[in-house]
Amino acid sequence: MLTSKNAHHWYNNGQIEHIATDRNTEYYPSGDDHPSEKGSQKATEEFLPLLNIFYHRWIDSGTANQPPVQNPTTFAPTESATQPPMNLPPSASVGVIDNFEGSAPAGTGGWEGYFQDNTNTKLTCAPESETAHDGAASLKFVFDVADNSWATCGFYFDTTQNWSAGQGISFYVRADRGGIPFDVELYGGNPGGRTTYAFNTQTPPGSKSGWVLVEIPWESILRVEWEENSGTPFNPSEVTGFSIGLSSPEKERLTGTIWLDDLSLIGTAPVPQPMTEVSAPTALEEPESSSNKLPCLGGAILPLLFVGLAWMLRRK
Repeated sequence: MLTSKNAHHWYNNGQIEHIATDRNTEYYPSGDDHPSEKGSQKATEEFLPLLNIFYHRWIDSGTANQPPVQNPTTFAPTESATQPPMNLPPSASVGVIDNFEGSAPAGTGGWEGYFQDNTNTKLTCAPESETAHDGAASLKFVFDVADNSWATCGFYFDTTQNWSAGQGISFYVRADRGGIPFDVELYGGNPGGRTTYAFNTQTPPGSKSGWVLVEIPWESILRVEWEENSGTPFNPSEVTGFSIGLSSPEKERLTGTIWLDDLSLIGTAPVPQPMTEVSAPTALEEPESSSNKLPCLGGAILPLLFVGLAWMLRRK
């Protein structure tokens, strides 16, 4: 209903109508990802009569006072309840979220690519067998992102997952060059109201010639600044998705290729000896010279930026 003046989901002339038109997602624009006041008012005016109809249907059905059906596969959380184990895809290693050797992570529709509407961004986001860290396949993310916009490659769960068994997230990365800025994004809350958390980093120089291990503890993945209570650490018991995000600068396209493999939880399974180990420092290391290159320790540790940098342009 927010994509056109003539798009509606309402009660009209004695019946419920769902009318879709040209799907212009910027028909009711504002200064951020939310619709304008006019669009919000339209959505409210059309929703409330429907809510009233559905409520009275429920009351009239006689089921309003019946106890809920006890479904053994449904988890009803309470303050003292223990969260259920996470749903992991079939894997030879406990704690592997996706090694791209079989089906997509359980409870998801697989990896999907998204980018800002009304831009000429081009991207592909899918497993392929061209290169792999361990096995026969990895995720290949090819992107050509329009200036001052964004793009993501990720997957999203149908139900909330619990990743508390791990101490953080880890994966192996390769790229067509070092220095590509990207965001490791996790989504929390619930599938109907996801909240975004992120860790900002870059592809290291070593990723052009080989796979590099990236390990990020939960406390380094923070709620983004456009969300309420920004800066809050990620809660691994409320996982609804994962993605790699890109934010292009003004007047400059962001192009390249990133490969991802063996996406796992830290501390839940033996990890093969990495070519280069990466950790998330609490502060930016001092550079060894006065050049503009990002600092590194012996050329072996991935340069990591302060958490939360570069979010001002994010998804405006």
